[in-house]
Amino acid sequence: MRLAAGLALLVLLAGCTGSTPSADQARVDVMKADSILAHDKDPSVTLGSYRNDNFPPRRNDVVSTLESASAADARRLTADTMRLARAGGWTIFYANCYAAFEAFAYKVADGVSYHLLLDGRALTENGISRLTLNLIAPQSREPVSDLVPDRPRAVDTTNCIESAGSAAGPSGTKIVIDREGPDPSGKQPKPPGHR
Repeated sequence: MRLAAGLALLVLLAGCTGSTPSADQARVDVMKADSILAHDKDPSVTLGSYRNDNFPPRRNDVVSTLESASAADARRLTADTMRLARAGGWTIFYANCYAAFEAFAYKVADGVSYHLLLDGRALTENGISRLTLNLIAPQSREPVSDLVPDRPRAVDTTNCIESAGSAAGPSGTKIVIDREGPDPSGKQPKPPGHR
């Protein structure tokens, strides 16, 4: 009797695991539905995961790329995407033009912060430009779901990416949202500027 009840419970649980989306799947769905990804109907997705209290959680991650047939288009691709991000409610708080054209942005919805990292590069050996869009959201078991409670200020459009005549230096505050959450034990803190 006990074995039959146990088997019935296993069958019931097996049938229920996919019936409602988890908090992490819901966060991935929010990122995939964002207008910044309108060009890509099938972006690469990594669902957040949590092994145990000895390892940092793996954050939810959605990655997409844009390419141009000219190596000279890296800045334009990045600047155009920054304008789309602003129009879609993202706050762009960092821009830099040293080795690549990179910009960081955030938006908050339902108490969860979402992060957008743009990395535009000229691939001269291939004669193309590539812009990588990486969206990250906290894993649902992290201690906080808003990784930017300090709300970094937006950079203006005179930054080095959107204004071609600007200096190559950075604008704004560089805060890197890592793909892994904090170390649950607290023994390995994140480096300064990383969350």
